[in-house]
Amino acid sequence: MDADFCPMTQVRDKAVLVLSKWFRAQRSFEEDDHIKVWKALFYCMWMSDKRLVQEELADKIADFIHVFPTLEQAKLFLKTFYSTMHREWPVIDRLRLDKFYNLMRSMQREMFVLLAENKWNQGLVRDFNSIMSAGPLHVGCARRTTLAQRPRQGRPLPPLPSRVKLTSLYANSNA
Repeated sequence: MDADFCPMTQVRDKAVLVLSKWFRAQRSFEEDDHIKVWKALFYCMWMSDKRLVQEELADKIADFIHVFPTLEQAKLFLKTFYSTMHREWPVIDRLRLDKFYNLMRSMQREMFVLLAENKWNQGLVRDFNSIMSAGPLHVGCARRTTLAQRPRQGRPLPPLPSRVKLTSLYANSNA
């Protein structure tokens, strides 16, 4: 089915447009509201299929940073994006990693565009640096539990014999 004619894509595009208009109209938007919106956007991204649809959706989501009426709202949007990614990252499977890497790149790019539009205002740069330092660049982020560290369900894998040489395994697989 072509992505342009898929009913889910049309519904998603309409929802993104409505959300953009809603963001513009909001004067006071609390952190809890941003977190709820990011939860929905995260699963919107999760459910997107096909590379072009994912890239377009990531760009549209990242463009939201420019529609807020104040810079404070844009900063809060970026901060809650990183907290959402931090919270949800362990459940992202290997098949969905690329789409979320793309979303992160798009968000990062639009953050730099916003900084450039504001002529690299030192206070704004400092604020974004603190968001990055508390978010993806925080030292504690690397210590999060990943799916690989979680206990496996089902039968455990048998242990390798203690004296297995990798070269002999490789030679046997090519024979």
